[in-house]
Amino acid sequence: HDVLNKFENIENIHIIEQKNKGFSGARNTGIDYATGRYLMFLDSDDEMLPNGINALLDRAYEYDADIVEGGFRYIYPNGNYSNNPSSNEIKEISMPLGILEGFFWAKVYKREMFDGIRLPEGYWFEDSLNLHILFWRSKKSIIIPELVYGYYKNENGITHTSKKKLKSIDSLYITESLIKDHLKMGFDITLDYYEYFLRMVRLTYFRTREMDEEVRNSIFLCQCHLYESYFSSFSTGVREMVKLESSLKTQNYKTYVYCLELQ
Repeated sequence: HDVLNKFENIENIHIIEQKNKGFSGARNTGIDYATGRYLMFLDSDDEMLPNGINALLDRAYEYDADIVEGGFRYIYPNGNYSNNPSSNEIKEISMPLGILEGFFWAKVYKREMFDGIRLPEGYWFEDSLNLHILFWRSKKSIIIPELVYGYYKNENGITHTSKKKLKSIDSLYITESLIKDHLKMGFDITLDYYEYFLRMVRLTYFRTREMDEEVRNSIFLCQCHLYESYFSSFSTGVREMVKLESSLKTQNYKTYVYCLELQ
């Protein structure tokens, strides 16, 4: 708090205090108060790399882009790091699904992308909003070669600890909720969207693999229901997903576990 107070008299900085509402609650409040043309999200334990903000905004204004994504650096507890560029050149894309990364960080968004949209509060894995809604709203997205974001690998973070907690089932809940929102907003169910759903089925499996067998089986049955309700007319074009697709189609739990444990 004392650190923040040092900035309270700077004209374009606004300090907002609220009870802890998690990542989504903080981001939603930021969206509510934002007045600029573009938004950017920075997690509290990460950092922007030198010139990262300028690199993103320069391309955003140059291309009048809805979303701009840069590369990032994983920073490990021992001080080592690995670089993960998004591209070796500037690329303009019309449909970011399957190209842009699903996380909120390392990007800037036009503020109007969030008109009528807020992140689901009280859930983990809320960045699924990108792949279900925001990427579908984008008419022009840009990926740039510059590294803009430093992501600190934290062994105590949600990514590493969630598998042991019942709340990891949020991965299923938020998928189901956002599929319904996707349709309410008038977006189509396409083959690309179906391939994303299969990836989410796989990801949810690994997020919940340490749950009791009864819970894991129930999650599988819910996934089968989602497949039957929204995606049964599609066939995957990804060889590694064929057996997973078959397990959902036939509601074969053993095949589901077997094919995912082999990946």
